[in-house]
Amino acid sequence: MRTSALATLLLLWAVVLWRAPKAVRSPRQRPLTTAFAALAVVATLGRESVSTPLEELLGVSSAASLLKHLSGLIASAAVLEFIARMTGRTETRRTRRIRYGLCAAAGTTMSAVFPFVPRDGGNSTFLIESISAPLALVYWVVWLGYLGTALFLATGLCWRQSRQAPRGRLRAGLGLIGAGTVTGLLYTVNRMSFVVMDYAGRRPPFSTEVTLLISDVLLDLAMLFILLGTTLPARAVGSAAQLLRDRRALWDLHPLWRDLSEANPAVVLDGAAGRCRELLHFRTTRLRLYRRVIEIRDCGLALQEHMGARAEAEAGRMARERGLTGPRAEAFAEAFRLASALAGKKNGIRRTGVSSGDSPRPPTDMTNLREEVRWLRLVARAYRALGPHGSRSSAPTRHQQGQGHAHPPSRTPR
Repeated sequence: MRTSALATLLLLWAVVLWRAPKAVRSPRQRPLTTAFAALAVVATLGRESVSTPLEELLGVSSAASLLKHLSGLIASAAVLEFIARMTGRTETRRTRRIRYGLCAAAGTTMSAVFPFVPRDGGNSTFLIESISAPLALVYWVVWLGYLGTALFLATGLCWRQSRQAPRGRLRAGLGLIGAGTVTGLLYTVNRMSFVVMDYAGRRPPFSTEVTLLISDVLLDLAMLFILLGTTLPARAVGSAAQLLRDRRALWDLHPLWRDLSEANPAVVLDGAAGRCRELLHFRTTRLRLYRRVIEIRDCGLALQEHMGARAEAEAGRMARERGLTGPRAEAFAEAFRLASALAGKKNGIRRTGVSSGDSPRPPTDMTNLREEVRWLRLVARAYRALGPHGSRSSAPTRHQQGQGHAHPPSRTPR
């Protein structure tokens, strides 16, 4: 068995086991769980180690092929209903009855025709041996026709809704599902062209071995794309992505927070923890990020009286020299002021006449924690770029301290 097929099979059954309890409790979860279960059956019956013993047990040659195709019908109908619900479309009972009625009619026709289809070999050679009989053509046209129609409708639905969906996991998920349905269409075209051309006595575009190989690869890719696309918008995936973003933010903010907290230990609630040690704490990641933002801000306020009198002008000049504009220039200026204040406190410099109103503010369009974290990450990145000597030119001296005392710095609006 190919490595990709085995990986897809294991992922499908893992998702089925994960979603089964939700499907029992919530009817809205059942179409997707049904689709995954049917696809898992398709992938399982594709293994000769499963199909051969099953056919020997039933005493019916190529029975695994029929069961696999019937499971494919159920999966395509369930995926179509899931996409409709996922995009918020309202469906009537009549629409669902028509969809599943057509699925049942196709399955009944295939089951009725199957006993009369030549099938001397096993599951892997069923396509080759069954083409010669007229009823075999009916079997394949019904199966591939229903599958192709369902996948075509699902592709169109995904395409329309992905263009209207907001940026994020929903749009990405619809795009992946659409990629899976398009790959499934290619699978259908590959098989249908082989069946029709061989039945008509024409030479198929590919040999039998190549056709079967292409079909297997396309089937694996289609199932994998659909699996990823339907899982991506899930709440658990969103929570995991948020956790990773928060942990990345904690990692990026740590150098700036460490220097500020060492200079103002009274502001920090808990003692400083190692940068790598923090990665071991999962449950309080969001809370620690929230506290870190507050502590960086409070440390910045506490250091205002140690900032050099010329730090504001020097920060603007260096930002222009580096070609920085917009938020990056503002973040660099903020990092430069903080570095200047740290250097001033280390040198024992203190200015008088400084109030909290003199503290530079972040951009005024910030309304939530995510925007504040994004801003402070820019500041932290600029602070690291300054290096240990980046603010030496703006570190206040005793002479500048006297100037600062005689002429308190004016507030520079942002």
